[in-house]
Amino acid sequence: MKELPCYVMRAGRRFQDEQRVTITTLQSMVNIYHEYSSGYFDLVITDECHRSIYGKWRKVLEHFDGIQIGLTATPCVKPPNE
Repeated sequence: MKELPCYVMRAGRRFQDEQRVTITTLQSMVNIYHEYSSGYFDLVITDECHRSIYGKWRKVLEHFDGIQIGLTATPCVKPPNE
């Protein structure tokens, strides 16, 4: 995404709010999400979303009220005879 100013958020690194795109993991956000308002992000894209709806990761997703898109590569298993 070279045309958009973005950065990767990591532990111990200063948040770069002048950038338009923030890339991070739920594991990184779980300890700091409360530092940001619920409307801080307009769009939240979550990978491995089938695991993100449980426990403390769910709290991160519930905190932000922007549009949320969940991605997963877990196949949908169809029952036999279908």
